Amino acid sequence: MSEQIDKVPLKVLMANIRKETRARIDNAKTLSRTTKFVKFFHKTDPSRLALAQQDMSRTSGYRCTFFDEKGPVSHMEFDHYWQAIDCALQSHFEPQEAPSPALAPHQESEISSDFER
Repeated sequence: MSEQIDKVPLKVLMANIRKETRARIDNAKTLSRTTKFVKFFHKTDPSRLALAQQDMSRTSGYRCTFFDEKGPVSHMEFDHYWQAIDCALQSHFEPQEAPSPALAPHQESEISSDFER
């Protein structure tokens, strides 16, 4: 494998990395517009999960929490929801379920106003 990489020019490798990064960030931003939280499974270890959602311990911000079979292991905090989702994607997690458009964060005020009527 390393022999194949050694034959690829650095410019091509960097262009591929930038392309993959843009695609991953676009995916994270799309997910952030379609659901209030995202549950992830690990690609190679089924005992590991991740959850991206609003940070409940502060008034604003988002968090990506990592779990193993015993419970929460660690978390990272972010200013933007898409960043929390991207954190899980970068850590080799995949979204577990298709997001529900009815729970999108930007629609939250619309949802709560429906309950008030």
